[in-house]
This record gives sequence, C-alpha cells and structure tokens, in this order.
Amino acid sequence: MQGTQSDVSLHDELPSCDDAKQPALPPLETGSKIFVKDGDRCHLIDLIAIRYIESCKNYVQLFFGDQHAYVKKSMQSIQERLPVSLFFRASRQHLINLREISCIEESIRDGYMITMSDGKRIEVSRRQATELKNLLSL
Repeated sequence: MQGTQSDVSLHDELPSCDDAKQPALPPLETGSKIFVKDGDRCHLIDLIAIRYIESCKNYVQLFFGDQHAYVKKSMQSIQERLPVSLFFRASRQHLINLREISCIEESIRDGYMITMSDGKRIEVSRRQATELKNLLSL
C-alpha cells in the first residue's frame, strides 16, 4: 500500500526532537543584575557581587554579600550565561568570580588553592590550573 499525499504532509508537519529544545538564553553582561527566588525570599543580585557558585547535588548555591541562595539549575546552564571575563570554572563544584580572588597558591596536587575575599578556600583542579594561569598571565 502506497502512502498518500496527506500521509507525507502530516509527517512533515510533526515536530522533530530538535524542535522541542528551548532556545538558549543570551549570555549576561558584567553589569547585569539577576533575579533569584530562594524559597520565600527573592534577591536581585548584581552579577559582580557573586563571589562564587558551588554545586550541591541538584542545586547550585550562590554566595554574595553575607548571604547565599539556592537555585535549581545545573552548574553547566549557569556557566553558559555568565561572562567568561568575570567567572571561571575552577572545578566541577565551583565557579569563581575572578575579581573576588584574594590569594592564589600552588597546591600539592599540581593545581592551585584559591582564597576568596571572604576567606573561602577553593581548589582549582589540575585540568583547570593551566587555563587559569593562561587567563591571568600577562
């Protein structure tokens, strides 16, 4: 049995799996503000005020000022929106604001240990250490 013309047009009108993907949101700029709802609290945060972002299972935790907020998004989706001139992926668990680094030391594991402006120490993975060195060197 041969397909009719209507069978072909119906098939052509069905959306493919690729059509179901959400369009990517544009990257944020350094001077942007972001809106974060964390439970009952809402925050409007200057992007430059975020010191670091930490992965916590299905959530990420943003650290800014003397506060923190949980966001139910993947680290990868957040990283894609952040300006690369301001944020660096130090490891699978951390994205850091380059302007909030107060000290960088070599670590035992061929990486770096970064001290943030609030005293938090974050280890840069071996894989990312070379990229950080190139990014911050003259």
